[in-house]
Amino acid sequence: MVFMEEEMENAITEHTQVQEESPTSDQALSFEKRLEPRKAILTFCIGGSLGAVVELVYRFITNGEIDYRANLVLSPFLVIYGVGATMLYFGTLINAHKNILRMFVFGAFACSCVEFASSLIQEHVFGSTSWDYSYMRFHINGRVSLQHAISWGVLAILWYSLLMPLSDKLIGKIPNRAYKRLTTGLAIYVLVDIVVTVLALARWSMRLEGVPPVSFVGITLDAVFSNEYMGIVFAGFK
Repeated sequence: MVFMEEEMENAITEHTQVQEESPTSDQALSFEKRLEPRKAILTFCIGGSLGAVVELVYRFITNGEIDYRANLVLSPFLVIYGVGATMLYFGTLINAHKNILRMFVFGAFACSCVEFASSLIQEHVFGSTSWDYSYMRFHINGRVSLQHAISWGVLAILWYSLLMPLSDKLIGKIPNRAYKRLTTGLAIYVLVDIVVTVLALARWSMRLEGVPPVSFVGITLDAVFSNEYMGIVFAGFK
């Protein structure tokens, strides 16, 4: 009898320990909010691609003409939108998607920071600018403005309330193995695109200065990415 009581006590103790080690609903929620690199990669690609479409539509509506803008030479892609979308994904880790006010405030702040940093990097690395908001009433060094911050906030609301749930539903339908291959392939492709873009920009700058190519790589870059092509892709560079 004593033996059975000891066994029951041990069983109860083990059950209690298992319950203590198992995540509660709140803990499980925190685990669900962990960073998923593959999802971040896919979000970056989706955001950059949609950004190119948004810019194309916006310029057509405002200027009445098709004004293609991109900043990668191998794909219709806008890096700043990709980074902005990734920042919005990071926002889900701190519950920025829980209500409209959080969506707007986080989107306006985070994307304005991305815009400011992008302008600064482009100016100091490439010696050019793609936008200047100095003509607007409320701006910071012409790099960000209140009007555009509000636009980022509105886009964040659309992203969190419409695009993110849709993309999550579509991602959920992709088999795990295919999902891993897709994200790995996209990461490699975008990385290659970025490297080629940097090299093409360097050769474009050299060509404009009259510097001839001195290697097979330089000759290939000049043949594939001509001044005309680079002028179309980077039409916003000044």
